[in-house]
Amino acid sequence: MTGRLPSEGTVFDLAVLAANIWLVPRLAGAGARGEAVFGALLLLSLPAYCLGARLKRGPLGERLKGSNPPFGILAVLFILLVMQYGYFIAILEYGWTLLGGPAESGAFMVLAILAAGIPPALTVAALLPARQCSTDIPVCAEKSRARDTGRNACATSASATFREPLADLALGFSAVVSLAWWEGVFVESLARHGGWGWAAAVLLTVLLAVPFAIFYLSPRVLLLAEDYRRPATWVRAAAVMLPLTARLMG
Repeated sequence: MTGRLPSEGTVFDLAVLAANIWLVPRLAGAGARGEAVFGALLLLSLPAYCLGARLKRGPLGERLKGSNPPFGILAVLFILLVMQYGYFIAILEYGWTLLGGPAESGAFMVLAILAAGIPPALTVAALLPARQCSTDIPVCAEKSRARDTGRNACATSASATFREPLADLALGFSAVVSLAWWEGVFVESLARHGGWGWAAAVLLTVLLAVPFAIFYLSPRVLLLAEDYRRPATWVRAAAVMLPLTARLMG
């Protein structure tokens, strides 16, 4: 799975790292205080991710064409998709509660269970290699003329240029809100103790790496499908956790 410009994944990670230093703690504070605006952000993170995944579908599928990922990365991607499904169920329920909705609402839980399946489905669709299409083929040309929206399978490189930055922005929003929820609900309970020594803080950071993957790698899974082979990707993912270590040492 190659062909992606190295700077794209780098910019995404560095932008989230910067948000984790300044913006995430402020959003986390709103979540810890149970503010309704944070509940709205949680609910909005699902359509934001869906928008990003939908916009990625054509360009990403084209770049993944002909790729042959090893079984190990396929297993990792599957695990992240399962995590993603559970994560979106949880944020929908928590966001609904912050907005004043009854937590025991059976109808809302059914809706949340169904809605949470949309992001993984769109992710799988975006990861599937695109089918070859050419306007020189009569059938393909006819379909192309029939679609007046201009969003057909034969998207031009110019449209992809505008689509991908918007997709990354939507995915980045989802990742930042996810980290804010992680910070405000889960990390806050550890940070409240304060005074963790550097050794204990580092150990806690390592132990929290797996649950952290739910809140960062799951929203980042579409980019991970392309740059997982680069060691720098995993270094940057670890770097995103560094502000967590600093806050634990508090």
